[in-house]
Amino acid sequence: MDYSSSDSAASESEVPELAEKVYLELKSGKHKVKIANGIYRCPFCIYKKRQEYNYKELVQHSTGIGSRRDNATDRAKHLSLARYLEEYMNEEAGPSSQKSSKTYKKEVYVYPWMGILVNLYKDEVGDDGQETYQAGSKLKEQLSNFNPLKVVPLWSHTGPKGSAVVIFRSDWNGFEDAGAFENYFKEQGRGKWDWYHQDRTTSKMYGWLARADDYNSTGKLGEFLRIKGDLKTVSDMTGDEDQQKQKMVTTLGDALVQKTSELVQLKTKHESTTIHLKEMTKV
Repeated sequence: MDYSSSDSAASESEVPELAEKVYLELKSGKHKVKIANGIYRCPFCIYKKRQEYNYKELVQHSTGIGSRRDNATDRAKHLSLARYLEEYMNEEAGPSSQKSSKTYKKEVYVYPWMGILVNLYKDEVGDDGQETYQAGSKLKEQLSNFNPLKVVPLWSHTGPKGSAVVIFRSDWNGFEDAGAFENYFKEQGRGKWDWYHQDRTTSKMYGWLARADDYNSTGKLGEFLRIKGDLKTVSDMTGDEDQQKQKMVTTLGDALVQKTSELVQLKTKHESTTIHLKEMTKV
């Protein structure tokens, strides 16, 4: 169905399609969102009394209307706006497809770096007539471009679907791999936002980088993240590295002082012995 952003009526089943169309319009610049530094507007509420918002207020506005069920068209438009604000109009980064280093430093991640896969389905029925679960090794092979250390499936015995945790290296290379993993699914329209706001009838996997809300979630996934990981920001990691470097410098400094002291003692002992020998030769 062909929509325009001025359509006044849409059915609930048409929300995902309309939301995607409006999101692309926002990306193309068709709707103006940012008026000036720190000042934003809702392009879908231009006739309302309030026209200016700060970033957080507009996020609240868009997600609030996006959660309503009384008008599917308004809901789709504001869901798209919420997605666009999150991905392209971040208050730290400005309109950009990439988050700034400041934004990444402030975000809270699960550490060691972990990714999340959802909407996993059981494999086909085997020769013995029993349904089989996708093994972690098979999922790891599918994700080999992102260099995961391990993939741990978390299957439910009450249904056909499951989730999995993808564990990356705990260094900066691992963080880059985890970011590439998240960006891949986001670009495919199968990221975190898509999973929670779009139609879930597809059998395709969705994936994203684990953050604080995942860590604090209920169920097997949240429990696993809390057992195996901790919450850290990138700034925390940088601080930890600085502390480790400082500790190393201090340790090396202490060792150098100790060795210097030993050398001074040896030199003193040597000089004392030399003087003693000279005195003996005079006798």
